[in-house]
Amino acid sequence: MRSAVCITGTAIVILTSALSAAAEIDPGAVKNLEAAYPKAAAGRERKVVLLPHVERGADDDLQVELVVGRVIETDGINTYGFGGAIHERNIDGWGFSYYEVEGDLKQAASTLIGGPTNPAPRFVAGPRTLVRYNSRLPLVVMVPEGCELRWRLWKADGEWSSADAAGKPAQKPAQKPTAAEAERAAAAWVERLGERGLVLDETFADAGFVVRHGDSAIGRITTFELDDAGYRLSFSFRGEHSAATPLATLRERFWQAVIDRVPTPDLALPGWETRPLTPSSSFDKGVELVSLADGRATFRVRTEFFALHGRDPTAIVPADAPSPPGSFFQLRQRFPLDLTLSAPVAFPR
Repeated sequence: MRSAVCITGTAIVILTSALSAAAEIDPGAVKNLEAAYPKAAAGRERKVVLLPHVERGADDDLQVELVVGRVIETDGINTYGFGGAIHERNIDGWGFSYYEVEGDLKQAASTLIGGPTNPAPRFVAGPRTLVRYNSRLPLVVMVPEGCELRWRLWKADGEWSSADAAGKPAQKPAQKPTAAEAERAAAAWVERLGERGLVLDETFADAGFVVRHGDSAIGRITTFELDDAGYRLSFSFRGEHSAATPLATLRERFWQAVIDRVPTPDLALPGWETRPLTPSSSFDKGVELVSLADGRATFRVRTEFFALHGRDPTAIVPADAPSPPGSFFQLRQRFPLDLTLSAPVAFPR
């Protein structure tokens, strides 16, 4: 893993990206940051990412995705999102540019799914953009006060292909199904799962659980959170724990699990986001912490979904308005989940 530095005001945090371990921050990026880039205006915050050094040419296959959002109180069942946009601004006299977020990101839109809720603070994403990887310049983003900037790397996979290499016309992109067609396809997918239901066995090499300590209705808790590769879930334990906590103690102190999103492999619905729903937004049955050793945790979850929700991610819905017809579907059909998840663990220092 290669480190990168993210600067927010005067706080410096070490982040990681999917590059090699021998990384260093380019000193030219720090020099340019101090000399050329403006400070944040009133009501804004300046976020800075200093990328690991990559030789010229080697960065042609890399891009950086930036996403700005806020941690807000959510109900644990609906999907939330902020509007807005990220604009590139030139710095006069330097030939450099920085990025600025349009909007205040204070009013989140959401779906309007009914059901049991479990209010909890979560990061809700707003505008995002892809920018060229350039370790010789800082990535500077002006965001509304109180917002977070998150980022990740994209790397091109494989060689370039010629459009006419096979002597055949290019295939037309898959057509987006209607909500009714998507629901029928989802029903057929659940039918194909059979009695075993959705079986997922995932081992992460790099991305993993982030452990957080926080307050809750039962007092202090320790939460293992994973948000990567189509997964967004958490496992919470009563009390504050560290890497030195015995496995038996953690098992005894388990409180609840929350499954916000898991992949739906082999369900091909172009233009739709799908999300299996548990009957309750949190649950404590059917969860086992199999192991916690050598900086890695393995969980197994055996539970049941009561529905499969699909949404059109291009539809922006104000928080106080219903989703427009044709922008969502909800297949009310129960099916089991058998999930085994092994990933690295990052405890707070």
